[in-house]
Amino acid sequence: VANFQENCSGWQFDREESYDISVARFQLTNGSTYIDLPKELKGKKACVNVKNNDNKCYAAAIAVAILRRKKNAERYDDELKRFMKTLIWEGIELPANPWKASEKFKRNNPGHAINVYEYYEYEKDENQRLSILRVSDKMCESKNKIINLLLYSNDETNHYV
Repeated sequence: VANFQENCSGWQFDREESYDISVARFQLTNGSTYIDLPKELKGKKACVNVKNNDNKCYAAAIAVAILRRKKNAERYDDELKRFMKTLIWEGIELPANPWKASEKFKRNNPGHAINVYEYYEYEKDENQRLSILRVSDKMCESKNKIINLLLYSNDETNHYV
């Protein structure tokens, strides 16, 4: 309505007739260790699924996004672990909460903006779901490197890719 009024539409706002409010229970999930992705995601070849065996998949996913390795990007090897140590993880608990960790990472490592999406798949629900968990407020600043993470969740665990 405001756009129409500001752009000389001739419209005038009088009143609102009704409001719709939706409330849903939301349980925040943390990423943990490696899990295989479903065929639908693997087939797109758009995600690097680091094969970590600890709770550092958040850190590994960020490091892989910054490094952009051409070969064997999914390996959780010494090169990746060394690079992870060059980033500042102070105040970030792993496994990581997508909101708290992303804010702290952004403060600790200026020049990076992190978006987090979630793809979840549960046996009791035949549908797969993709949703936005967090969009960085620094995306519009051209000097920032945009890091897009996907938090994949299933009945057993969660994992950042």
